[in-house]
Amino acid sequence: MLTVTLIMYLLPLPSIEVLNELLEYNPDTGILTWKISRGGWIIKGKEAGCKSRGYREVQIAGKSYKSHRIIWKMVYGNDPDVDKVIDHINQVKDDNRICNLRVVTVTENNMNGGPGKPGVTGISSITWHKRDKAYRVRVKRTHIGCCKTLDGAIEILQRYNDSVI
Repeated sequence: MLTVTLIMYLLPLPSIEVLNELLEYNPDTGILTWKISRGGWIIKGKEAGCKSRGYREVQIAGKSYKSHRIIWKMVYGNDPDVDKVIDHINQVKDDNRICNLRVVTVTENNMNGGPGKPGVTGISSITWHKRDKAYRVRVKRTHIGCCKTLDGAIEILQRYNDSVI
């Protein structure tokens, strides 16, 4: 079953004409604002959308879209390929300045960060676990071990890899 977030990424965006009719984008601030008023939350000049899990989302015709995807299409005229995602280079989920956005593979996106950033170390199979304040080593969804230091987690992963070979 597809998650709501995954559906939002697979859902084709409205046409560039519709986006440009409804929204205005400021590349210096990364903010989308409404060009129209339709009552309720849609007020001309007001910032479009709301935050959800750190990302801004905008509803158009009853469907939710991530703001960074809308912005990408407004600037470049196309949706990213189905197997690609739009990455926030500085890891700030609502910093939608075009200079902070890039199209990458899911793997590249998952490697963008460091300890304390959304669980990412840049090393496959090792993630930072905020609650435990430790690095977790997992291979193919199997928990291998934990360590308070990244070097220790790398050692655990190397020992595991040596034992499998």
